[in-house]
Amino acid sequence: MTNKDCLYDWLFHFNHYTKMWAAFRREDSNDYFSNADNPNLKVYKSTKIETLIEILIKFECDIKKIDKIQNN
Repeated sequence: MTNKDCLYDWLFHFNHYTKMWAAFRREDSNDYFSNADNPNLKVYKSTKIETLIEILIKFECDIKKIDKIQNN
């Protein structure tokens, strides 16, 4: 798998009210669109989609790796 292949299972959504992009796993799409503020839902946000893509690729779309740097 190349680094970009991991993006296949991720969806990106732009909220025009907050001017923020959100990235979340495809399997979480129903939960995201039902309640995006659910604290149990892994949603990463940025003003730039490029930032989200860069982070996901850098950490191979591994939520544990992303959360580890986010909590430091």
